[in-house]
Amino acid sequence: MRTRLSRMKTTTVLTPARHRRPSATPAGAAIGVGTVAGIPGPPREGAAIIDVETVTGERFRGELTTSTCHGAALDLKPGVVVAVRFHPDRPTDLTLADDMIAARAAFDHRLIRKGITTAAKIDLVRRGNRSQAVVTAMRATCHLIEDHREITVDLMVARTDGGQFAARETAFIPAASLASVAPGSVIAVYYRTADESAIAITVAKA
Repeated sequence: MRTRLSRMKTTTVLTPARHRRPSATPAGAAIGVGTVAGIPGPPREGAAIIDVETVTGERFRGELTTSTCHGAALDLKPGVVVAVRFHPDRPTDLTLADDMIAARAAFDHRLIRKGITTAAKIDLVRRGNRSQAVVTAMRATCHLIEDHREITVDLMVARTDGGQFAARETAFIPAASLASVAPGSVIAVYYRTADESAIAITVAKA
């Protein structure tokens, strides 16, 4: 199932305690998933108008006053999805979420609540074996959830320790990415060695 996830190589840098930046979300702050709705011109250059959806499904519009996270500039343009942090007393004043664990949990919760994926599929992506699979057949159904289309794919999955096995998966993927799962395509797949009957696929948004 598409979760738009990547494995990141991290480097640990030790700094004196007095200079360390807290990684946890500040007390009272909340995490939401935002979609860039627009970029104002001068004199508010650098800000972005964000449509926010909280983990409980509430929606509101706020303003992100910076386009940097950990010193790195982000290419914010309409349609880009970002994790944002806000205080319930000032929900329209947004900052980019730098607590990656909380941000990832917010994205996961949103996908589960909308029915795009399940907790079991997310756990499989987090903890399963990552491999590749060749699409041997694909059928798109009539079911849509926002910009995601349901598909059923037949796959030939490569085992990480050699060999392969056939599998069938029904999942929601970005509707714009249907060409990425055409027969003959190679996609990312996750499975557990002890149970090859359950798999999860990830397909990036085109």
